[in-house]
Amino acid sequence: MERGPPRGLRAAGRRSEGDGALRAGQPVEPAPQRGPVRRGARALDAGEWLGFVGLNFARPESIELAPRSVEICWWIDPSAWGRGYATEGAIGLRDEGFERVALDRLWARYQVANKASARVAEKIGMSPDRVTMGRHGEEMQLASLSREQWERMGSPGLT
Repeated sequence: MERGPPRGLRAAGRRSEGDGALRAGQPVEPAPQRGPVRRGARALDAGEWLGFVGLNFARPESIELAPRSVEICWWIDPSAWGRGYATEGAIGLRDEGFERVALDRLWARYQVANKASARVAEKIGMSPDRVTMGRHGEEMQLASLSREQWERMGSPGLT
């Protein structure tokens, strides 16, 4: 899979190359040491609020992962779906997770029927791992990306 830098402002708040459409800069809330990180996402052209991307400690009671496992998540307003914002924000936060937070592995979870989130996970380099049951009995796909896999991708890094 060939990758390029995100098109807009990176999730870490640093400008990347390109003429991007996403501004994902300031944290939505303070983040404790290695705790949750959430970045707000706004469109660069109009400044409209689009949602946010985040790194969270996975709740082991809701998904079957070891304690203190970290998952990446994206919540984008439906009016902005299909325009690459989730992928752009997730790339920036994925890189921040491996570079600044020094993660060994990053997880994502999404409903099996959610093909759009499956595509985002694939575009940021994740591979399906296993299917488990969510809190409400829904089938949830777990996908992951290891540090070694991320390094082989030739990440552009934070500048």
